[in-house]
Amino acid sequence: MQLLGVTLLTFLASCCGENATVLLTPGDNVQSYLSKAAAGTTFLFAPGTYRSQGIWSHTSSGKKWVGLLVKQKDLVLQAQKRRTAIFSGAITLNSTRDAGSGLWAANITGFMDNRTSAGAHCTPGWEVCAYRQDLFVNNTALRRFPHRENLTVAAGPGWFLDYTSSEAVMNVDPATAVAAGALELSFQSYFLYASPGTNLTVRGLVIEKIANPAQTSTCEGADVVDDCEIRWAHGYGASGRIVTNNHIHHIGQLGGSATQLAENNTVEFCNYANYTPGWEAGGFKVNRNVDTTFRNNTIRHNYGNGLWSDGGGLHITYVGNNVTDNAFAGIIHEISYTATITSNYVSRNCWVYAHHYGAW
Repeated sequence: MQLLGVTLLTFLASCCGENATVLLTPGDNVQSYLSKAAAGTTFLFAPGTYRSQGIWSHTSSGKKWVGLLVKQKDLVLQAQKRRTAIFSGAITLNSTRDAGSGLWAANITGFMDNRTSAGAHCTPGWEVCAYRQDLFVNNTALRRFPHRENLTVAAGPGWFLDYTSSEAVMNVDPATAVAAGALELSFQSYFLYASPGTNLTVRGLVIEKIANPAQTSTCEGADVVDDCEIRWAHGYGASGRIVTNNHIHHIGQLGGSATQLAENNTVEFCNYANYTPGWEAGGFKVNRNVDTTFRNNTIRHNYGNGLWSDGGGLHITYVGNNVTDNAFAGIIHEISYTATITSNYVSRNCWVYAHHYGAW
């Protein structure tokens, strides 16, 4: 990006102190600007799709795409126009081959990540839930199978990562997706990773297809996550001190978590990877929190608990939430202490293991 004959990066480094506002576009190297920004800078992101942003590293096990690293204090990452700047953690697969027997294969050399989430518990039959990469065909995550022979018509749409041939093998014809640029493999570990105490705010962005491990967020270390749409991430959707006004949906494990306030969020269709719900999956969960409030959230259609405090929570408030159609408990206050649970609408939950879980 140019500004009066000089690069915006040079201009930012030389002239702009705290509380500057900088507009970036999809063609810019966002990490470069973040690394040179003064404290208090607000970054506005123009509409479009931002790919391959952040730090790439090379290790003995191969290439890794970590994501954006944030070390400066009080930065704001915000869409110029609400929810029109899309940060994607996926690579686009531009060709496939006919692999025979109703299968197709795409070469993914250099983009395989065989790391798993240590200690993760998967639902029986879904034992690969802990592998963080997902394959998307026309913005639908296919079920990942552990073996090539699992890719049968009866099993439904699915895929297998063949580490021997470096291919993503699928049992759905990807031709229309390839033509539309919509055959994608998630690879980015996090949208961003902020150092402790940076007071980072993320606002108004669309964050999608992040290959984050279980029990980690797309926005690791963020202080405030507000008014974002977060979708198709493998671990948590969002976490922070304050998580407000977000639409979090189709997340692999858990919609998210907040240490102080979760308010006005819609969280739905989470745990597509089928982590064991009783381990940790579903809507929102907090652990060992003190003085946390869940207020006016809509939590629905998640494969797990709706709102959940565990591990010694104290002074947890659940007020004004609409919690419906979740597979396990609507509100569960587990191994925790003082709570205020008032003015919530809780209905049609516990359609799995109804004999074991109640409304709360």
